Parts: sequence; structure tokens; C-alpha cells
Amino acid sequence: MLNTKAKSQHPKSTKKQRDLSRGKPVRMTCPYCGKTMQLRSGDVVYKDNQYNRKVYVCAGYPACDTYVRTQDGTINPMGTPANKELRRLRYEAHQVFDQMWQEMRMGKEGAYRWLAGVTGIPEEAAHIGNFREQMCNLVINESQITLKRFRESRKELR
Repeated sequence: MLNTKAKSQHPKSTKKQRDLSRGKPVRMTCPYCGKTMQLRSGDVVYKDNQYNRKVYVCAGYPACDTYVRTQDGTINPMGTPANKELRRLRYEAHQVFDQMWQEMRMGKEGAYRWLAGVTGIPEEAAHIGNFREQMCNLVINESQITLKRFRESRKELR
């Protein structure tokens, strides 16, 4: 007999996920000054916006240099809003993290599993675009250490 009272294996979607699926801009507040984030053309922050990207920009921009770009062709934010310093740290974290997993031939799945283990957060939440300064620094340091150990172990095998 079919169990009609069985619970779904899929969790309910959040209001944010439902709004995104309906094409509504995400409601966000700037984490630095508290003003509202506004969905705008990427021309506001990019010199060359050839891909017609959108960005969520702080209402206080450019005095408050906080924004987050959207995924291509959508209004879904790529992460959380960041100021210039945090964007620089995220870029640096991605550079060393990508270098590590590519050189070690982990594959993206293995790399994000490693990232989840290092940060202590679930794999589905382990995205550098959501990280704050402390977590970016952790990723930079751990990626550098792992890459150094890998290179040293390869030298020993020669």
C-alpha cells in the first residue's frame, strides 16, 4: 500500500528561493552601512560590462563600495555583498584554492569536499563568494599549506 503520509526528501524552499524563481530581486541590506541593496546594471561598477551583468549595489554607492554580482542571465546573487577589501580577499582565496585543486588534480567535487572539511561547514554552503574575511584567510592559508606539502611530497618521489 502506498504511504501517502511519508515526508518528502526535499526540504521546503525558502522565501528567498521562491522570490528568485519568480524573478523578484532579493531583498538585502548592506552589511557595512545598513542601507538597502539595489539591483542595477553592472555598468555601475564595471568599466566593461560586455556580458550585461547585473549587480546588487548598496544604496550608498560609491561612498559605500559594497556590491555583489549576479549569476549570468539571472538576478541570483553570486554570494553575499562585499566591500573592496573582502572582494580582494575572496579573489585571492579563489586563486590559491583553484591553483591547489587543479595542480593536485582533485576535480571540483573533491575540491569542494576538501573546502567543506577545512572550513567545517556543509559542502553545499562551502562557497568562497559567501565567506567573510576570517574564512577567506583560512582558505588562503590552508590551501597554501596543502599545496606546499603536495609539492614537497612530489619532490621526494623523484
